[in-house]
Amino acid sequence: PTFDDKFNGTTNFYQYDGSAASYTIEDGRMVLISKNSNSYETWSLSWGDMEDFYLEATGSFGPDCSGKDRYGMIFRAPDTSQGYIITISCDGSYRLSTYESADDDYTILKGWGSSPHLNTGPGATNRVGIWVKGTLLAGYVNGIKVFEVNDSTFSEGRMGVVVAASNTPGFTAYLTRVVYWDLP
Repeated sequence: PTFDDKFNGTTNFYQYDGSAASYTIEDGRMVLISKNSNSYETWSLSWGDMEDFYLEATGSFGPDCSGKDRYGMIFRAPDTSQGYIITISCDGSYRLSTYESADDDYTILKGWGSSPHLNTGPGATNRVGIWVKGTLLAGYVNGIKVFEVNDSTFSEGRMGVVVAASNTPGFTAYLTRVVYWDLP
């Protein structure tokens, strides 16, 4: 891989504890906590712009989750306030959207879909991936492609990790690996 963070030392992600969320490294994993159950997505970015790549995060839902409590990744983020967002939820759904802060606007590119390949419920472990080449965006769950869309909103940018709670205040997700490969 071009990049491989297993959270077992120095991390490539910004750590912080704010009023809406916290992102910390503990015991060889990144702990993502969404403090409020208002569906507000927050993220922690890494550095370095990416253009064409396959990006994947391995993680698990915490001990308490339900419905659309979710975690995932932001990618092709030109700055800290916009980018593509792919998430998976406790109830076995996935979604792809864009967020542009100038308009405080989400655009749903692939609405909540379900997959039998997505492990559900508290403690469930999954790999969520995104294959990005030009305008083609293909989403993966546990190594299985679950959708493909074309979109040209963002052409390059940074990547990061995302958490949001819809039902469970204090929803926690644990990431054990974030990895990507540059595509030719």
